Parts: sequence; structure tokens; C-alpha cells
Amino acid sequence: MVSEGSSGRGRKHVLVREYVRSVVVAADPGTPAPSERELAERFGVARMTVRHALDALVAQGLIERIPGKGTFVSKPVIDLQMRLSSYTEEMERRGKKPESRTLLARPASAGPGVARALGLEEGAAVAHWQRLRLADGVPMALQHTYLSLDQFPNFLDGVLPESFYYWLADRNLTPTTGEDSVSATLADED
Repeated sequence: MVSEGSSGRGRKHVLVREYVRSVVVAADPGTPAPSERELAERFGVARMTVRHALDALVAQGLIERIPGKGTFVSKPVIDLQMRLSSYTEEMERRGKKPESRTLLARPASAGPGVARALGLEEGAAVAHWQRLRLADGVPMALQHTYLSLDQFPNFLDGVLPESFYYWLADRNLTPTTGEDSVSATLADED
């Protein structure tokens, strides 16, 4: 049995947590998770250490405790990670094949919202790039990208990039902040 001093307990807690994660990550929702007693015996730790490891997995939504019944694999929750990433990165993280179809790529004049977002004067020259974003061949979103043509005068010339984030990164312009706006409406033909 390992001493449960602060460093021993910390390492054991992580071992227990990661073992349980490896067991439940591929299990169907409702499948029983290993019991506290079983885990305490397997790792030679106190039940409090096991509870601490399981609490972390409950907080992450991987398992749930049902009083009087035990601990079980949770139903999947919406997978939303709050960090800047490209559409390509996000779909690959979800195990899906990302695709894009350019629907529109043309010069335009910045309207009030685009001008405000880009820090431009209303009416300034911008590139408007609209793409249909797909995952495993299924449409996921219509995406509108606007760029200042003063800052990127040749953007619309030639072949457009597969990934806008990678294109920016190649120019040492990786975004550091972002703003998402999500709304639900009835779908139209588009």
C-alpha cells in the first residue's frame, strides 16, 4: 500500500481517475462504473481518494451517481469547448471529416456590423467569403468571413485557402480572441 501523504495521494488520485476514465469512455450510457470498494482495493488507497477521483469525472459529465444504486456512465452531453479553434480542427477533434464549399467570394462594402467588428469605416472595401461547412458530407453551417481588402488586397486572387485559421497562422496572424453569435431560427431553403 502506498502512503497517502499529499504527494502519494495526489498521484494515486490521478491514477484512479484516469483508469476509470479509460474504462467508461467507450462504455454505453447506463453501464455501471467500477465501485469505490473495488477501486480502493485495486489501487491500495482509501475510499476518500477514490471518491475524489470519481468526483472529478462526475464534474466532467463522464459518470453520474444515482443515490442508492451506484455510479454509472453518463449520457453524452453537448460537446462545447470554449477555445478558439478552426472548423477543421473542431470537426477532426470530433472524429468527423471536415469539408467546405465556397458559395460566394467577392468584394463588398462593409455594412455597420462588419465595419464595427473589423474596426473599419462603414462602406470600406472588404472581401466577403461565404462557405457551406460540412462534416462527413452533412451540412453543418453557413459561414461568412469578412476581411479588409486594405489589409489583405490579394485575398480574392487565386485559390482560396482550405482552412482560414491555417491561412492566418501561416502569416503569423493566429486569432487570440473571438466572438460567437448563435441564434435559432426556422430554416429557410439555404
